[in-house]
Amino acid sequence: AGLCAVVFFFWPKGEIRGDAVLQAARFVKLDVASPGILKELFYEKGASVKKGAVIARFENPEIARDLEEKKKSLEIANHDKVRLRTREEFLQKAKERMSILYENGAAGRALCEKADFEVLDTKEELAGKDQETESLEGEIRFLKERIEALELKAPFDGVLLNDPKDHLGGFFKEGDSVLEMADPESYFLELLVLEQDVKKIKVGNKIRASFYAYPTRWITGEVVRVAPRTIEQVEKVFKVRRVISCEIRLSDLPADIRYGMQASVRIDTNSQEKTVR
Repeated sequence: AGLCAVVFFFWPKGEIRGDAVLQAARFVKLDVASPGILKELFYEKGASVKKGAVIARFENPEIARDLEEKKKSLEIANHDKVRLRTREEFLQKAKERMSILYENGAAGRALCEKADFEVLDTKEELAGKDQETESLEGEIRFLKERIEALELKAPFDGVLLNDPKDHLGGFFKEGDSVLEMADPESYFLELLVLEQDVKKIKVGNKIRASFYAYPTRWITGEVVRVAPRTIEQVEKVFKVRRVISCEIRLSDLPADIRYGMQASVRIDTNSQEKTVR
């Protein structure tokens, strides 16, 4: 009887239970890449969005004004370049004629030097205009990118987890978070396991999960990953426990499942042989 009691006490129970949260491997926070006023929202929270679709549009009159000014400056600079090239060609021909006259003794050295100087001066002015137009073209490209960034586009197929419709007409700074997206195809359950229990968990362990939103439905799945490091989790003031994240892939999900839903999970720790390292 004593031996049976000892065996029963030390015999592995074969199950770990806990609460897990539905997460997404493909999740993104869309930040404002270019400051502006939120003018339009094309989708609402919960909507499915295709990759590349414009979700929101901002406006920044200052950037648009700067772009128009730079375009006008570039137009003027290009006109100046045409004028300077024409002048350079004319002065180069005049210099060649002056050189012939000088060689024949029909013109003085001072006139030849003056012709050389005028050609050189025009070339330097033209080179300066080349640099100016190159700089303006770079500024125009940058401003165009800033304007394109005023449209927030979906980086992948997914679902909008929020929308800032209450802030329509408001100004957003560069770097402000606007939207969150998740790909339902990449949903998984994250279970935080006490570090002293993680040695019992193996990749391939079978699981059963029941979402609190669907208490009568049990879904099967398996452990696909155990994180390589611990996390300190504060439970109460001055009370910290160390946990490790376990990723669980489910066999199927309810059609109207929501990101962040909580589920009760049971891991069968005897359902796989290879221990996670």
